[in-house]
Amino acid sequence: MWALPWIRLVVVRLQFVVSASATLVANSRFAAASAAVNRATEAIAAVERKVRARIGLTVLHPHGSLAIARRARERFPLASTQKLALVMTVLARRDLDPNHAVRISRTDLDSPDYSYISEHYPNGGTLRLADICALTISHSDNTGADVLARLVGGPHAVTTYLRSIGVTDVRIDRTERELPDEADESDPRDTGTPQATAHLVWRLAYASPLAPGVTHTLLTWMFATVTGNKRIRAGVPQGWRVADKTGSYANAANDIGLTTRLTGRRWQSHVTWTESEQPTMVAKRSQASSRQYARCFESTPGASVLTRG
Repeated sequence: MWALPWIRLVVVRLQFVVSASATLVANSRFAAASAAVNRATEAIAAVERKVRARIGLTVLHPHGSLAIARRARERFPLASTQKLALVMTVLARRDLDPNHAVRISRTDLDSPDYSYISEHYPNGGTLRLADICALTISHSDNTGADVLARLVGGPHAVTTYLRSIGVTDVRIDRTERELPDEADESDPRDTGTPQATAHLVWRLAYASPLAPGVTHTLLTWMFATVTGNKRIRAGVPQGWRVADKTGSYANAANDIGLTTRLTGRRWQSHVTWTESEQPTMVAKRSQASSRQYARCFESTPGASVLTRG
C-alpha cells in the first residue's frame, strides 16, 4: 500500500465520524438519525475536497431501505467487480453442470499476472466449471472470467441476467481481455451506479435469485477472496468477516462485498476510486485511500461506495 500520511489522517478522522453516524442511523428513528446522516454526508464531502475525488455512496438498511445516498445514480467503472454478476449468471444456468469438465486451451490464457489458471496451467488444461467459477471470484482470474463469458453467450448475456433479477443501471459489455488498462470516464460501457450495485449485493444477501446451496457456495468463494486484504477487509473490526470481489484499473480500485458480523447481521459495501487526470500518481493516492476509506462503513447496514476523480 502506498504510504500517504495526509490521506491516512483524513480517513482516520472520517472513520470515527461516519462509524458513529452509521450506528445512529441504524439504531435511531428520530432526530439523531437525521443528524447522523448529515454528519456522514459532510464527512464524505470533506474527503472529496481533501483527495480531489468524487464519491458516490449508497447505504442500505438490511431490510433494503435507503439510509444514506450521495451520487448514488452516477455511473462508475466496475472493473473486475463485474465478475460477481458473471458468476451469478453462470450459476443460474440450469444447463451448465458445475461438475462439467471445461477444456481451456493455450489461446484462452491471459497474462499469468492476472490469472491463477494461466500461471498454473501454462499449456492449458481441464478444470471443473465450479473450480473456474471459484478462481474467478477468489483470485479474480481473468482467464476464468473470459471462459465463463463464452459459456453463457458473452457479456451481454450477463446484462440480460441482471435485468431479469431486477438489477438496473449495471451493464456488462466487454470481456476481460477487451477491457482497457485505464478506465475512461466518458465511456458508459462496463459501468454501474452505487444504487444499482448495492441492490445486486442486497439481492444476493437477502433475496438471492440463486438456489440456497448455490448462494452459500458463492458466498464461500467470496469469503475466500485473496485479492481484497488491503481493501474493505483492511478496516473491519475484530469479529467481522468480509465476502468480497475486488476490481482494478490502472487508475481505479474498487471492492464490492458483504460484511458479516459474528451475530449474523449482514451489510453490503462497494468502494471505488477513479481518476482521469494524471492517472499514474492519482491512482496510487486513490487506491490507498479506497482501501482505508472502506473502514468507515463496516458498521453501516449496507453500503455501496464509488468514487471518481
